[in-house]
Amino acid sequence: MPYPIAKLPYGLRCRLHKIATPSERYHLQVAAGNPSICPPMQALKGNWSFRFQYQDGILAMSNNDLDYSYVTATIDLDRDNFVYSGFEFAFFNANLEDVSQNSFDRRFHSISCMFLENCDLSGALFKKLNQTTVFSNAEKVKIAGNTNESYLLNFLDVISAFPRMRVFSVDRTVFADTWITDILQFKKHRLTKLYIDSSVAKLKSINVDDLIQLLRARRECFDLHITIRDRLGPKDLQIFNSELGELFNGRLLLDDDDLADCCPKYLDAMVIVYTYSYPGRQTSTWCLWKPGREP
Repeated sequence: MPYPIAKLPYGLRCRLHKIATPSERYHLQVAAGNPSICPPMQALKGNWSFRFQYQDGILAMSNNDLDYSYVTATIDLDRDNFVYSGFEFAFFNANLEDVSQNSFDRRFHSISCMFLENCDLSGALFKKLNQTTVFSNAEKVKIAGNTNESYLLNFLDVISAFPRMRVFSVDRTVFADTWITDILQFKKHRLTKLYIDSSVAKLKSINVDDLIQLLRARRECFDLHITIRDRLGPKDLQIFNSELGELFNGRLLLDDDDLADCCPKYLDAMVIVYTYSYPGRQTSTWCLWKPGREP
């Protein structure tokens, strides 16, 4: 429902327009339900398919969701008059100084997905992302690579930075072994899908009690996708799958019959494990069924 901004005195509305940032002006227009409420109108550029990327001090825009090298236009936030909106904002090879520019909140209205590739990750960088409203509201976060050898990716930092995050993907990035208990510290986290890399040894070392607690913590079905980067021969793969069964000890059941697709409402969670063996990628799905709903 629009707010009664139109009932404010015209002079006050003009004053609001003058002191507000471009993004705040656009929010005023949306709140009022009338773009002409505080003239001149603040224009918005972008839609759900637009992607933005920042690298080496250059901000660029693209509407190609498959190729990051395809750039539609470069953007000068200090000179143009637009407010921007889009699906994804990507930082490439960025550090704390890069993400600390105050023009991001001034010029961006909404972003659904944050992507950090080969960035200099740190606790301070995630705190700064959290302080930038348009970034902290992202519901999907992808991290691929970390150039800071002194920092081990901590899920506490990530969830604190992105409290609305529903999907989190970690690729080619070493993270703390405490990732399960780190997530459990956030009683009201919104995660429903988590994608991580692992090794055979790291996966076999997890605490299954903590894992089950994590998987049951959400009211809606939780999907955990684990990609094993070790290359396994056919015999190694058979041994690994047998060891997974022993690890889960009947609490997670292997879904050989694709029952999860037929009865999703009876599921609490799925753990989907991807392994690489001849002739290609293999997938095993382990289901955590609701109590009393086991097949």
